[in-house]
Amino acid sequence: MPLTASSIASALAERGLDAKPDVLERCVLLASELRVDAEGLADQAEASAMAQKADSVTLKLLDSMRAAASRRARPSQKPQRVVRADVRSAVAVDSSFEAMYGMSAAAALPSSPGAAGGFSAVSKAARVAPSTPGKQDPRKRSRSEFADASPLSKRPAPATPASAATAATAGAFSPASGPADAATTPVRRFATPGSSPPTPLSAYASRTTSGQTTVTYAGAAAPAADVGGRFVALDDAEARGTAADAVPAADPSAGCWAAGADGEGGSLVPRLVGQDEALFGAGSATSSRKAFFTTIEDVAASLDQRCDVLGRAAAGSAASALFPVKEPSQDEVTVAGRIVCDVEGEGRLNPASVLLEGSRRTSGGDRVQLDLMDCKAFALFPGQVVAARGMNATGSRMVVQSVAHGARLPLPRSPVAYLEAEAARCAANGSAPMRVWAAAGPYSLASDLEYQPLDDLLIEATQSEPPPDVLVLSGPFVDADHPHVRAGRIRVRNSEGQFVALAAQDLFMYKVLQLMSSALAQPGCERMRIVLVPSTRDLTGLFTFPQAAFSSGLLGSIQDESVRSRITLVPNPATFSLGGVVFGTTSADPLFDINSDYTDRFLVKPHPDRLPRLAQHLLEQRSYYPLFPPSKSTPLDARAYEHVEMPVTPDVLLLQSKLAAFVADIDGCLVVSGGTLSKSNAAGTFARIEISPMTTAMIKPEPAEDAAAGAAAAASAGVALHRVPERARVSVVRL
Repeated sequence: MPLTASSIASALAERGLDAKPDVLERCVLLASELRVDAEGLADQAEASAMAQKADSVTLKLLDSMRAAASRRARPSQKPQRVVRADVRSAVAVDSSFEAMYGMSAAAALPSSPGAAGGFSAVSKAARVAPSTPGKQDPRKRSRSEFADASPLSKRPAPATPASAATAATAGAFSPASGPADAATTPVRRFATPGSSPPTPLSAYASRTTSGQTTVTYAGAAAPAADVGGRFVALDDAEARGTAADAVPAADPSAGCWAAGADGEGGSLVPRLVGQDEALFGAGSATSSRKAFFTTIEDVAASLDQRCDVLGRAAAGSAASALFPVKEPSQDEVTVAGRIVCDVEGEGRLNPASVLLEGSRRTSGGDRVQLDLMDCKAFALFPGQVVAARGMNATGSRMVVQSVAHGARLPLPRSPVAYLEAEAARCAANGSAPMRVWAAAGPYSLASDLEYQPLDDLLIEATQSEPPPDVLVLSGPFVDADHPHVRAGRIRVRNSEGQFVALAAQDLFMYKVLQLMSSALAQPGCERMRIVLVPSTRDLTGLFTFPQAAFSSGLLGSIQDESVRSRITLVPNPATFSLGGVVFGTTSADPLFDINSDYTDRFLVKPHPDRLPRLAQHLLEQRSYYPLFPPSKSTPLDARAYEHVEMPVTPDVLLLQSKLAAFVADIDGCLVVSGGTLSKSNAAGTFARIEISPMTTAMIKPEPAEDAAAGAAAAASAGVALHRVPERARVSVVRL
């Protein structure tokens, strides 16, 4: 990216910072002085802004950045001894690796402790040789000490016997062999080019904001911040039989989603909701669906069906009297259709370039210009299906008075008998809140393929008291946009110190999955689960959206069945039930893409916040990606658009975006946008979610919305909402 004021402004905007034009000119000079690009300067500006609690870049902030860079450039008077634990272990691999590269995967792994590290699997404290071993609990050490001792901060020194003993007692992650070997069999590291020696001034290694909370949210019945214990799920043997026999099966036709087909809504085993597992379930990456084989007729049919269905829903009571968009009328009429730009593919949508395209059923596919001068509130983007009310005197231009931006689906509901049984079971077993951590890729720094951010996230998860119940990790994992991947340098060092080229699939299997399986095998983490969501930037998945789950064959490198069974592969996007709560997630970035082609006006007060409003559009459009035409980073397959649509408004919507992180309660749906785990060579953020069990007092029966479909549920005391935002606590934390 060229070093210009506009490139720096874009990089700062991605981090939620703004700057005036004169400050941007100074930013260009400072970046040249520090010899960093726009992303590097933005990373340093973000760190300085966090330290000074600023939300914009000022001249004073730039002066402090220059002073900090000068201090870092001075030689240290008291260098610290930093050692790295000798991490070696055998990794379970299949014969395909040996057939491809002429050696076993174990032989392709580094044998020297000086190889650049991936998931160190030892505790962070084991990376520093303490002066008095054994006198300090590694878990009690400060996070700043861990940051100073990061293997990316200084060149590793030879391991000493004392440090080796410390590393052994601190505990090292075993491979997928199980917890019995965890204390004695540490994990071997991969070595990749470009990562050794690390740069001392790396933004990641020198970070001082690790562990800081950037966004917080707490519902009225949220759990206490320091609550202990664990969530008692129906997966637990001691919980079965307490109240499980009283839990009825769910009825999706009545809007009862969370209980699942077998009634075990309290289970921590993710279950897809309203999606075709035969097409998009695990192991379906080689399904018969032909990617990139979409005709114009397919696209038109998909858009027309969506325009027709959602347009009538947006019109509400006026759906029966929808007018053709180009038919003249001297009276106010209601029309429905899809928002398009007058010159598609050219420029950005603005109030003067908005057209409304009607469906073929109601309008024959005609378009009409929208005059929004008299409309007091609107927020529009291409592909959005809306209902507009106004006057179209000539048939070519409609003067709009009001716009209905869509109609969201109902929230998940469960039978009252089921919720009461779950509340009784959780109370009898003393259940703690369900803990879910959500993170999104990239999981490696731009300077290497060592997956240090993923390493640190898993270490933090396993050392938490208690550890999270579920980790929801969204791609990309093997990022097609990574500099080393784009240059074709996916290589590891073998036992002879030579680099061996790896396929992207092997890097995912024997590096990424190895880190995860090692964490799951740790003592105290036997209940922890991981949910993997692919990305269109992943080299190990299909390059179409919606996207099938990763192939289950990729899990073949994990030999321990108890570990392998706790990694769940879901499609992108995915709607799944977990612990009695319906989650929705996608690894696409609909918020950023919509924001890039968005026009709005709000003359009424109070003005809604922009980021929650962007997320609200997803709910109102009933879609994880309502923008059309899509961005270049999202290769949308219009024939499969039904799998992009939400089957129900989720209780929790997990998003990742280049925009600033936020948490919001949008009419009963908890939207969590936790950012990405890494930003170029700097640390990013992830989200921690705690959801306390429902109490009997929170269960408020209500009749099913659709009396015909929910007659059975209404007859049996009705159904009730899950009320997740009221009982949730969320924090977005810096890695």
